[in-house]
Amino acid sequence: MQVEATRLAHLVTEMKKAGIDAADVNRALARHGLISAVADPDAHTYPYETEALLFREACDMTGDLTFAARTGLSWKSFGGLTGYISKYSKDVRRAVENTS
Repeated sequence: MQVEATRLAHLVTEMKKAGIDAADVNRALARHGLISAVADPDAHTYPYETEALLFREACDMTGDLTFAARTGLSWKSFGGLTGYISKYSKDVRRAVENTS
C-alpha cells in the first residue's frame, strides 16, 4: 500500500516542531530511503510500511510514545471516502462501523 507524500512532509514538519534537529530528521529519512521522496517533486507516494517505521523512529527520537498519535490527529487532509468517514465519525469504533 502506498501513502501520499504530503503526509511525509507533515511528519517532517512535526518532527522539527518537536525539537528534532533537521540533520537528525534527514538521517532518519535516509535510513528509510525517503530522501528521494522529499527531494523529488514528482514523488506522489511512498510505502505505508516505511511511514510506520519512520513514525516509530520519531517516537524514539522525541522520547514520546504519543508523538505518532498526535501527529496523525493533526493531519488535516481528508481525501476520498476513507477520509470522509474518519473525519465525520465520533470515534474509531464509529469509523469502523461506518465502513461496513
